[in-house]
Amino acid sequence: MPSLIIAGLIVRRTIGHPKGFIMLVLLPALVLSIIITLFGSSQDSPKTVAVWNADQGPFGQMLIEQLANEPSIVLSSEGERSEEALRKAVVEGQVDAALYVPENYTASLLKGSQVQPKLYRQSVTLWNAAIEQRLAVEAEQSSAFAAMAAASGKTVEDQLQQAERLVKEQAKHRISLTEPLQSLESKKTKPSNVLVTGVILLFIMLAINQSVQIVMEDRTNRTMARMYTAPVRKYEIALGNFLGSMVLGTVQLLLVLGVTRGLLHYDYGVEFGAHFLVLECFLLAAVGLSTAIAGLVRNTDHLPQLSTLVVTPTCMLGGCFWPIGMMPDFMQKLANFVPQRWAMEAIDRMAFGSGLQDVMLPIGILLLFAAVLLAFGVFILQPNRSAS
Repeated sequence: MPSLIIAGLIVRRTIGHPKGFIMLVLLPALVLSIIITLFGSSQDSPKTVAVWNADQGPFGQMLIEQLANEPSIVLSSEGERSEEALRKAVVEGQVDAALYVPENYTASLLKGSQVQPKLYRQSVTLWNAAIEQRLAVEAEQSSAFAAMAAASGKTVEDQLQQAERLVKEQAKHRISLTEPLQSLESKKTKPSNVLVTGVILLFIMLAINQSVQIVMEDRTNRTMARMYTAPVRKYEIALGNFLGSMVLGTVQLLLVLGVTRGLLHYDYGVEFGAHFLVLECFLLAAVGLSTAIAGLVRNTDHLPQLSTLVVTPTCMLGGCFWPIGMMPDFMQKLANFVPQRWAMEAIDRMAFGSGLQDVMLPIGILLLFAAVLLAFGVFILQPNRSAS
């Protein structure tokens, strides 16, 4: 089949020689091995978080109880019980962070408003950013429960009783879902997972850019034009270029996952099949993005520079090197327009225990990225097309 021949030629021209194989296949595995050795294998001691729950209602207590389930932190209620004392303990380094739950936390929720709990910390780091995101999730759930309780009772006492019942039922439901605590901890996202997964996405995009550059050279050298004059259908040429990029990215993925999972025994917290599926969907989106970039370039020498200007910022924006929650709000909104953000979200959700059926939205968005960008790139990469 002509498409397979074209795909084989692309793979041979990218990793069929020692330099290409080392740079595109062995180097990613080596870099990830170093990262895992330096950061992934170390077990950080639990962080100490001082707490003061000034709220007398059920929602404040639920917030503290859910935070106590975090295996990476230890809650401490010792010392002077005041908001200023908590802040002072953080500044003086007595604790790693401090949480203050206001006294009217439950009452404000029942009234339809919300007084946010305060998390004090000296600087934003990976672990306390994760705690902040967890608090936001729990606060959102408390708001939903409060709305249900407020609608069920006319008096404040009735609302509080209903809120307590909802909290107790929620606690039972959560326990039934997380019965094997060891399996829950094994699926918990480690800070190193962000960097390891982000580097994998970065190398995928770099490899795909290299394969697309081969296609660009064929167009510049009129090789593609001669292919279109041969008795080969246009879709077979496009399919061959696409398959070549996919095979290259898949070979890289299999080696990287084989080394990190098999040799280094690194635990991503995600089953291999689901992990590989999400990365393959991102690979599709990366092929589409690189093809679209190549379609806008007429000089092959400019493609590496333009690709670097796209790959590096989008990886930073998509949360490949730090959690998206640490970025300003406007950058978090911009992150929705890069495929890295959705690949990271899908893997992060599964690491926290979600199944593959729960990450269909991020996967669907990745496939949408791939479809739109591939259609644009394939159309404009035809030798008789020129960039406007």
